[in-house]
Amino acid sequence: MNITQTTPPSVEPLATTDAPSAEFNIKTHLHIDGTDDDDNLNAMIEAARKQVEIFLRRSLITQTWLLQLDCFPREIILPNPPAIVVGSLKYIDTAGDQQLLDDSLYDVDVRAFKGSIIPAYQQSWPATRAFRNAIEVTYTAGYGTAATDVPMPIIQAMKLIIGNWHEHREDTIAGTTIVEIPNGAKRLLTGYRIID
Repeated sequence: MNITQTTPPSVEPLATTDAPSAEFNIKTHLHIDGTDDDDNLNAMIEAARKQVEIFLRRSLITQTWLLQLDCFPREIILPNPPAIVVGSLKYIDTAGDQQLLDDSLYDVDVRAFKGSIIPAYQQSWPATRAFRNAIEVTYTAGYGTAATDVPMPIIQAMKLIIGNWHEHREDTIAGTTIVEIPNGAKRLLTGYRIID
């Protein structure tokens, strides 16, 4: 199985300017005035989102993924939920040609904890050539297109992570241990984390 992000989020859950409200402005949280540190803060926002997504195994803001499989399983599970929509399902047929599977031949469940795809009623998966990454599923996942779609505990956890990074600019401080995700942030994220 391979999973690749093909379209990243168009916005970040937090911002230094033009945030939907004060809760989503990292400078308000950090009590920073001025724009001198904006580039650094924007880099921290992106890094914190990516770290939280890896920790949670979830997509926060809408993004597109390409899932590749060697063969059809009984049920295709879509990583990095919440899944929103499946764009296409392609496969390499026994002749070695890539085919687009008609969406009437499979059912998609995006309401489940993890999105999934199964053959439609009285259908079965088509035969495929024994070929690495013979199956390709393109799908969109995330809580939505805006920062306000992301659950507030996740937003708050990101603010704690960025606050920690802003306070401690280096990986280590003499006599101190720096943790990747502060304990308070981990507690906020725990209820959203996917553990297989």
